[in-house]
Amino acid sequence: MTTATRASFLPGVPALTELKLADSGTAGWNGIHVPARTPPEIVSRLHDEVNAVLDLPEVKDQLAALGFEVRRTSQKEFDGFVTQQMARWKEAVDLSGARID
Repeated sequence: MTTATRASFLPGVPALTELKLADSGTAGWNGIHVPARTPPEIVSRLHDEVNAVLDLPEVKDQLAALGFEVRRTSQKEFDGFVTQQMARWKEAVDLSGARID
């Protein structure tokens, strides 16, 4: 597992960090972004509505069957995570020549 810890759907497979083969986890992630200056009340409503959908048993079951582990964060935590990820992968992006428009 390239994540920082073992995945719940593969508890017998150690994370690379456990094997001392990596210093931090790398995993795919998903999140919802909105345009800059989106009114806070719209951001809050979207956050609440997405979490309500993620609480539906059929959605939980489908995501688990696909190997997804839902990790909810606050808006502030997610912003910090995205900022950290951008800093972490900046050199690789620069070397690739990719651009964010």
